[in-house]
Amino acid sequence: MVCVTVRGGKCNYIAVKGKKGNIMADARQDVYAVLVEMVAKQLAIDANQIKVGATLENLGVDSLDRVELIMQIEEKFGVALDDVTAEKLETVDQFVDYVHSLI
Repeated sequence: MVCVTVRGGKCNYIAVKGKKGNIMADARQDVYAVLVEMVAKQLAIDANQIKVGATLENLGVDSLDRVELIMQIEEKFGVALDDVTAEKLETVDQFVDYVHSLI
């Protein structure tokens, strides 16, 4: 990860290098936006249906969807999610926090 701009002593923008190239993430908000789009695409639903605190179960994510989402996250963000930890994550927000902590 590379700090691109610094405001108030904190890195606001980071370049996340994934296998498919770079994406820009503005801290947690952009990670959230990317993950919501991934979930929406995986489930073939409108991203607006995914609300803060929504559980993956309530959204209809099954075990195969979960595995595919984890693989997409790892590829997009260039991170490796711990299987045991990822299995315990129940909401989109928990995934966002976990991914954000890795980048």
